[in-house]
Amino acid sequence: MKLKIYMTQLLDTLASIIGLRKYCVLRFTPTHLNIISAALNEPQVWCKLSNNLFEHYEVESLRDNTISFEMNIEQLLQVLKQFEKSNSDKLAIRLQKKGNDSGKRSASLAVFFDDTISTTNTVTHTFSISVRLLRKESDERINEPELSNVDVLMKLPPDISSLFKRIDRYRSVNFLKIIGSKKGSLSLNVQEENNLNVTITWNEKLQVQQKKDSLTNIEDDEDDENFEILVKLKDWKLGSRICDICKNLVLIISQEEALVLHCYLDDDESCEIIYFISGVNQ
Repeated sequence: MKLKIYMTQLLDTLASIIGLRKYCVLRFTPTHLNIISAALNEPQVWCKLSNNLFEHYEVESLRDNTISFEMNIEQLLQVLKQFEKSNSDKLAIRLQKKGNDSGKRSASLAVFFDDTISTTNTVTHTFSISVRLLRKESDERINEPELSNVDVLMKLPPDISSLFKRIDRYRSVNFLKIIGSKKGSLSLNVQEENNLNVTITWNEKLQVQQKKDSLTNIEDDEDDENFEILVKLKDWKLGSRICDICKNLVLIISQEEALVLHCYLDDDESCEIIYFISGVNQ
């Protein structure tokens, strides 16, 4: 197998999801790098970076040119931050297999870049991060969640974070109710034990999807219907931080299943983050 990429956009993606969990699966295919942060009965993040984001992207393996492994992304994130502060403009990542007599599928991710410290001196930084290669059977069991029903799908404006940040003041609250309507109304509701009940509503109607791949504004004389879902506040806060770095945002409510934030980090939609939060039954 062979994996070699030159990074042009990876730091923001890892930084936005590190708060959920440190260990993630990286799945390299011929066309995309998928970063998967998933655990049973917990929120999941699925990231997809197009190979066009990399100056050079090469993946070879006997498994349809797909390579998957689990790793601690915190270590990789620290290296990327160090690279960002350097005088280098190119970073390379390569997968290297390790010799192991125990039969375990071990390997390491080699990360290196040249840092120019003067007109005549250059220092090469090299890092080795341990990874656990996944067998085909294990990797095929890791699948992106699918919603059997979508109640509301609405496009969020870039400045929607101003609404989300209003929730930060309620530190003693454990749950948040998100309410969306077919006419494009979006509200956040918090309730505290002292019977405080606060609802914060976005002051403009949002575009909602009525048919597949069609976003529209609903006329005022049409019937409206609200759909709501209750989620853990700590899970919502991570999603709102992801929204801070995204250019295009879509919020999906499936009352019986999950809240989904579907985000793109760039205008050409070559870097995608999908965040799934399961609803809470009370």
